[in-house]
Amino acid sequence: MSSTPEVRYSRLSESEIETEMGRRFRRVVIEKSIPRLTYLYGRLRGKFWAEMDEYTGASDLFVKRYQFHIYEVTFWVNKDDGISKGIPFGFEPDANFPMHKLPPTIPCHLVIEGSTQYFGVVLHDPQFADVTFNHKLQQEEGRELFGTIETYATGYILDELKEVYEEIEYLPEEMSHVTPSVMPQGIAVDNERYAQAAASQGLVAGNSHKWWVMNGAVRSVHSNSIYNGFEGVISWVILALFMLALLPRLILFLPFIGVILVFRMMPVIIWKWLMIAMIVLVPLFFIISLLFPGYRVRSVVKPQAINYDSVTGVIPPSPRLAETDQASESQRDSLIRHYRKWYDYKGKLYEGSYYIKVSDYSSAHKWKNSIAVTGSGEGAYDYMLYLLKRHDQNRLSGLYEMFDSIKMANKLDSVQFADVIVSFVQQIPYCLVLEKACSPSLYSDAFIRDYLSSENARCDEYERFGINSPVEFMATSKGDCDTRTLFLYVIFRHYNYKVAVLSSEFYSHSLLGIHLPLTGQAYYYKNEPYYCWETTSAGIPAGAIPKEVDKLDYWRLSLTSD
Repeated sequence: MSSTPEVRYSRLSESEIETEMGRRFRRVVIEKSIPRLTYLYGRLRGKFWAEMDEYTGASDLFVKRYQFHIYEVTFWVNKDDGISKGIPFGFEPDANFPMHKLPPTIPCHLVIEGSTQYFGVVLHDPQFADVTFNHKLQQEEGRELFGTIETYATGYILDELKEVYEEIEYLPEEMSHVTPSVMPQGIAVDNERYAQAAASQGLVAGNSHKWWVMNGAVRSVHSNSIYNGFEGVISWVILALFMLALLPRLILFLPFIGVILVFRMMPVIIWKWLMIAMIVLVPLFFIISLLFPGYRVRSVVKPQAINYDSVTGVIPPSPRLAETDQASESQRDSLIRHYRKWYDYKGKLYEGSYYIKVSDYSSAHKWKNSIAVTGSGEGAYDYMLYLLKRHDQNRLSGLYEMFDSIKMANKLDSVQFADVIVSFVQQIPYCLVLEKACSPSLYSDAFIRDYLSSENARCDEYERFGINSPVEFMATSKGDCDTRTLFLYVIFRHYNYKVAVLSSEFYSHSLLGIHLPLTGQAYYYKNEPYYCWETTSAGIPAGAIPKEVDKLDYWRLSLTSD
């Protein structure tokens, strides 16, 4: 059982301010992140790949001798009785299944039964019951299994409520040491008596207030006269500027000046503080009353609930807007905005917003429909990918800004940053992109027919070449294997990675290849490993290719950055 997430506090910004009277304080903007757990219960189905542990005895069931990796998971829950906010479901895990061998988190596609909603989520602390394994196939070396798993499952998805507020922290005044025997008015120095005296005046130690006497140190007193010292100079400068600004109406202030002259006859210490108060506060309040109808020192941003794990973004622009041939250049460009939340392979949450210009989306769509590429051979396909890359690579600034801020805020190295970018794409729900209509009867390919006939199939029809360009993909969130691979190729080239697009006519599939210090299956180019990365399913790290497409002899390079 994983530990419950705790409330986190983050300082967003700090600024120090000093008043005219020399009082210093710090304004701190704080973000409070409150974890929110939503528990799910339903039917789970996915693929597994299991690697055998050290053999521990012939009596063990095979499931107890293998370490499990689960991927391409779909989780069906009922909208009425399969979702609970903050309260776990009563659930009895399968005693014959070793729960400790499950990963702490499982990325999956969540389908809400009884509605059209689906999400990409990460299931935390998964628990299984009534586990069934299907189509188990054992490798020749006898140490691996792969197949499909079906089970009833529960767990929770995690998101956060964020509240931003300000705090004011008063800073201690500068102290100078004096002999701790006698205070200025002849009061003997005694720490215990200081504490009693401070308590009697309602003063306590803390961030907002400091005792005026601390450990035998008292405030330095340089002069008893307002005419001497820094405070006196500042006071007279403020008074002179204020009176010059109001010179035409100076007669109105003659009574005020008379009062000052009367005060001058008072003892210096009393006159000093009254003078400072009038010089600073009266003009300040007068100016504020003229310029502002009200003044607010502290503001609190009302927290807003975040829709958990939404990957569908906003509604894409209408085709009529994107296909407009004539547009006034004087009109301001519109933006397609998306907000995304996703998790890396360790379950860490990332989130951000990006935008695509409508003019760029329209341009990308027109470019794809106008490029002069004919034929169906390998060369024609590769050239088509190159032309789409060349057109779109400088039209993704809104996305680069989001990734730049995430990398800087989290101090990510090259491998961690690559994980964040690929998991961002993997957790966008799969969508088949076709040149013709989305009708199973039009296609002889078994995968296309079966997919279009399946429940919750997503399809983008009448797209030339059966692909969406990187800009189109980010605008609509609709993409299959080569759409995603081409997009990632463009993004990684922007960040100066060594990257490649791998294609297989035999498997009718596309993979990303990336040159990083990783492990797993790799395609070698110029004696350098390009680790293969599956982009259509959540939770598959670099180097782990599904067994159905793992023969590298059937793969080739379509694009390479080197």
